[in-house]
Amino acid sequence: MSDQTENLPTSISSREFEKLLTEMRPDLHRYCARMTGSVPDGEDVLQETYTRAYELVSKQDQISNLRGWLYRIAHNKAIDYLRASKIRQTEELDDELLATEPDQPLEDKELAEMTMSVFLKLPPMQRGAVILKDVLDYSLKEISGFLDINISSVQGALHRGRSNLRAFATGSKEEPQPLQKREMQLLEKYVARFSARDFDALREMLAEDVRLDLVGREQLVGEKVGIYFGNYNKLRDWQLTLGKVERRPAILVYDPENLEGPPIYCMFIQWSSSDEVTKIYDFRYARYVMQDAEVSTIL
Repeated sequence: MSDQTENLPTSISSREFEKLLTEMRPDLHRYCARMTGSVPDGEDVLQETYTRAYELVSKQDQISNLRGWLYRIAHNKAIDYLRASKIRQTEELDDELLATEPDQPLEDKELAEMTMSVFLKLPPMQRGAVILKDVLDYSLKEISGFLDINISSVQGALHRGRSNLRAFATGSKEEPQPLQKREMQLLEKYVARFSARDFDALREMLAEDVRLDLVGREQLVGEKVGIYFGNYNKLRDWQLTLGKVERRPAILVYDPENLEGPPIYCMFIQWSSSDEVTKIYDFRYARYVMQDAEVSTIL
């Protein structure tokens, strides 16, 4: 993949910067989601990345490679997330350790069969290198700049990362965990009320400080979230069902005119201990998240 921002001027206008962030959002989300092992967690990391980028861009006179700069911020934010979540991460990166035989990239079929949680088993540098090369198709030189390591280190990380992923894929399969009864009942109630367009009843399920992330469009808090349901009531292009995305409880959204097709986007709901909705992630305007996701329905 060519770096389209390589020759951008070091000074960039707000409009150009906004355009670049919009253009990069799908690939940056794919990176963050595979780094964190989760679609919604990847979105949170991506938003932190953009917040940090906005803070820094006005303070720096020269940014020679904006695309690489954004990937470095995303990588660091993903590492911060992993540390805060206390997810195990180890790194044994020898700058001069290269593949001893020709290294074969992961094929599309292999990638399609690997869940995001499998990537989470890799140390962060191996994970980042494999995602950037085999998922997003960047060059070794570009990855070197993105991750701030030399090309020999990139090659070593790729070799070990690919080998480890293939070993994980051929090992024993993880059995998906069944939904907790409480969470299943809450999701069933939410989907039933949404499908019946009983949005007043849905509003009663919301916590006072509920947060909505209509990804790629807007974020709302508290009473303003009610507007979101009103907007859905005007639409006729959705049909909901319970499911899992990357083995995480989710609401799958189908096109009612193509129910035999795959879900077109998804939603995630977070609950309080008192069974109130505390956060809604809706990917209606970020359908690219379904591209790599492992999806299953719950009958």
